[in-house]
Amino acid sequence: MDSARLNRIDLNLLVRFAALADERSVTGAARRLGLSQPATSAALARLRDLLGDELLVRDGREMRLTARAQALRAPVAEILARVQLTLAPSPAFEPSESRREFRVLLADFAGELLLPPLAERIEREAPLATLRVRSTYPVTPGVLAEPPVDLWVISAQLRDPRRPFQRLLEDEWLVLGSARFHRRSEKALDGAALARLRFVIGDEQLESNLGSQTPETREFRRRVRAALVYDRWEVGMLRGSALVRAVPARLARRLCESGELVPVGKLANAAPHSLALQWPAERDADPGARWLRERVTELAAELADG
Repeated sequence: MDSARLNRIDLNLLVRFAALADERSVTGAARRLGLSQPATSAALARLRDLLGDELLVRDGREMRLTARAQALRAPVAEILARVQLTLAPSPAFEPSESRREFRVLLADFAGELLLPPLAERIEREAPLATLRVRSTYPVTPGVLAEPPVDLWVISAQLRDPRRPFQRLLEDEWLVLGSARFHRRSEKALDGAALARLRFVIGDEQLESNLGSQTPETREFRRRVRAALVYDRWEVGMLRGSALVRAVPARLARRLCESGELVPVGKLANAAPHSLALQWPAERDADPGARWLRERVTELAAELADG
């Protein structure tokens, strides 16, 4: 049906068709709908004009449905049920009573930064709920759709421009390494210092295919003389080796608390690390998903204030 024809359809006509089809009587349908008999007769006339069919015809002393009307009964009932369900008020979300399974994807540094406080918050506020977390790179449409996730947090430069987006947190970059091999420093690293370090860097080809590159890749491809190319973030590889990696400063300082790792220096002339919160547009009206986004946003704000 073209848009001009669709524009002629009044949803009330479907309601009146359902009553006429059930009652098989203009009088009975009018009584059921709380309308006058002339108004119901006018609705039947409009339906006949719209559908090009008599719909109700006299058969002796009774009225019967035409084949077209009979075929329309189930689809119209389904349409009205869907409309009622769609327009019904969203049920309130009670986190303390919810047994929902929340699905989130935390890529890049987002898992290290946000997962510990997010898990604690959900355990405290929604103790019966389950948090199912994935960590993958790169974030592709298939990863987000199978099974569908409630939200994902990634580096802002790798976000999907077609999805709802909220910037969460920005941070400068510190270079992190093992305390066994490096001295603590947060001074800016010059080109000569960068060339002496063996960096773990992201996969340039993979990042180029995604349409963006992480700051350590952009900054150091020209300067780093030796590197380990690895497309995932794992702090374990830094312990017990001379490898270093650029890490958002808040996370770097947290990881240094044990004394095993130290900041080696600060990246000069590098764009800040930025985390983006994204979610499927169809989750906008989902009260549980909205509650989860609010918790993630609050945690990011607490990290920023700290």
